[in-house]
Amino acid sequence: MTSTYTIFLVLLGAFVTLMALMDSLIKIKNKTNLHKHFITLVSLFGIHILGLVLQILMSGTGIKPIYFEYITYIGAMYFGVEIFLISVLYKDKNKDITKLKWLYIIPTILLGILWTNDWHNCFYKVYSTD
Repeated sequence: MTSTYTIFLVLLGAFVTLMALMDSLIKIKNKTNLHKHFITLVSLFGIHILGLVLQILMSGTGIKPIYFEYITYIGAMYFGVEIFLISVLYKDKNKDITKLKWLYIIPTILLGILWTNDWHNCFYKVYSTD
């Protein structure tokens, strides 16, 4: 069994586990803000893993693997913001966190810079899957 195959199976198992967790979270009737942000966190982690799985699956095609890395960064960039918001909600479940929505601006700008990397090479000059 090759290491790529093993990595693929581990990632696929993690993705299936996350989707089972997501299913149980969505079925909760009275969702609090904490539930909603935890669902978002699990979704972001799922997007990250899905990008990695697609990168492995499409490695034999002519599609550049950097494009799948762009998908993984969607989950990775917003993950820290969601962790922070969840920690604020754990401290005070009734806290109004709408004032903290500006924190999403930083990852959004970074994603814009990443997706235009072909023009300026700020993130990667050369991308290799090795």
